[in-house]
Order: sequence, then C-alpha cells, then structure tokens
Amino acid sequence: MTRRPEPETPTERRTRRAADRLERITAVARAEGASARHLAVITAARIARLQARAGSDATPAQED
Repeated sequence: MTRRPEPETPTERRTRRAADRLERITAVARAEGASARHLAVITAARIARLQARAGSDATPAQED
C-alpha cells in the first residue's frame, strides 16, 4: 500500500513558491551575465524581503 503525500501547509507552499521565484530570478540574472557578487546581492536582498514579509527577525548569514 502506497501512502499519499500529506498536503502542503500554507507556510510550506509559500516557502516553496518563494524558492521557485528566487531560482527564476537567479537564472535570468545568470543569463544576463551577472557576476557572482551581483547574484549574491540579489539573493540576499530577496531573502531579506521574504523574512521581513514573514515577520522573521532572523537574518541571513553574511560571508565575506
């Protein structure tokens, strides 16, 4: 007997959709010739916006 996967919670759905959007943004930036640094800035900005919208006080780790 095969178990059906459990339905996504609204939080899981939002997280998955946000990750999908981030992947599309990154793919477009790469196709346009963005540098690795520019991709990192785009990614960090997107994560910060998502966290602000979610009310999270966690900040992404910054690497030098």
